[in-house]
Amino acid sequence: MGHTVLSQPASQNNKYIFNGLYINPAYSGYKQDLYVQSFYKSQWTGFSGAPTSYSLAADGLIVNSKVGLGLVFSSDNIGAQSNLSGYGSYAYHLQMDADENSILSFGLGLGFVQNGLDGTKLNAVENGDSNVPVNFQSILLPDSKAGIMYSNEKIYAGISMDNMIAHYFKKDNSINAIVPKPRYYLTGGGLMTLNDDMKLRPSFLLTDTQDGLKSLDLNLFVLLGDRLWIGGTYQTDVTHSFSNSNIASQNTNAVAAMVEIVVNDKIRLGYSFDYSMSALGNNNYGSHEISIGLYFRSKKSSLTSNNRYF
Repeated sequence: MGHTVLSQPASQNNKYIFNGLYINPAYSGYKQDLYVQSFYKSQWTGFSGAPTSYSLAADGLIVNSKVGLGLVFSSDNIGAQSNLSGYGSYAYHLQMDADENSILSFGLGLGFVQNGLDGTKLNAVENGDSNVPVNFQSILLPDSKAGIMYSNEKIYAGISMDNMIAHYFKKDNSINAIVPKPRYYLTGGGLMTLNDDMKLRPSFLLTDTQDGLKSLDLNLFVLLGDRLWIGGTYQTDVTHSFSNSNIASQNTNAVAAMVEIVVNDKIRLGYSFDYSMSALGNNNYGSHEISIGLYFRSKKSSLTSNNRYF
């Protein structure tokens, strides 16, 4: 007998803004030196069953500055649903000019997703409902992601896809767990120097899913003295602009204010505050995201402006 599969929305976060590795494996090794970054996010603070997210990413460049390797681990929880994933990524970087400032990268990530549903946190409308598990159920599936990225000193652009194969491997309908569907990302941005102490970085991210749901992030940041990033994001649901789908969805528009401090050449600290413009915004205290990034620089580091700022 078939079972209803509950869907889990992707965790809304801003971590991709300062580390593209989270959405595109082609970003692996982009910052050249080994870079380790961790994030924690608490969404809809004060709301019962609100989402929480943890993540850890590390990447670096090897083999004569042409091959990048990366690792990403993420954990998302919302109500009775949970998601754990881990990916190893490989990227090959092609230098497009003699100055090595223009780079075209191809990336591939392989890993796993583990999705679970905790029945002890659910209340069935009818006793004995087979669609509601009596305990915790989970499923472990292989998965992959892929992407392409181009960057130079002034612009960058990328296209990527994740959750590529996991849905093909779920065959046991007796397990009432969530299986992620493919997501597609299109991103781009630029860097404008206003004066010696101020730079402007606009960017965008368009996310698409197989369910027909699309969102657009518009980001704008100012860098002061190469030490302090200040900016924000406006995220909007653009599903209705692309499709006449009958998918029911509430207004998911949100705004975020963010800062990232470059403490020194080895440490970066970040914080963001998000506020939902939907009905949920009136019933919680917003979302909070904190991050810490650590560089492990080599003696031969040749960090260029484009991979410092993007």
